[in-house]
Amino acid sequence: MFNVDGYNVGVARSKCLECKFEKHTQGPVMTFDKQAYDAGKDTKFEGVGHCSVVRDDAGDSWMLYHGWLWHKLNEQPGRVLLMDKVVYGDDGWPVVG
Repeated sequence: MFNVDGYNVGVARSKCLECKFEKHTQGPVMTFDKQAYDAGKDTKFEGVGHCSVVRDDAGDSWMLYHGWLWHKLNEQPGRVLLMDKVVYGDDGWPVVG
């Protein structure tokens, strides 16, 4: 079975490609709710990751990523493609989901 502990998506930013990157201090952009999972609550998806961010014609950013349906790791359809809008907080960091 897939181990979902600590599996999530984080974010870092830099002023330029050659500059040092800074990791977000608040942790992942989008996180797996381990507390709910451990309590047996439906977390909708688990093991989310492997993302790409794309921009549409209107200039909005979207994150595409995969996840497993909650507690359906060995059943069809298996891993599914998910998409959420990326918004930016007042501090300039992206927020997803």
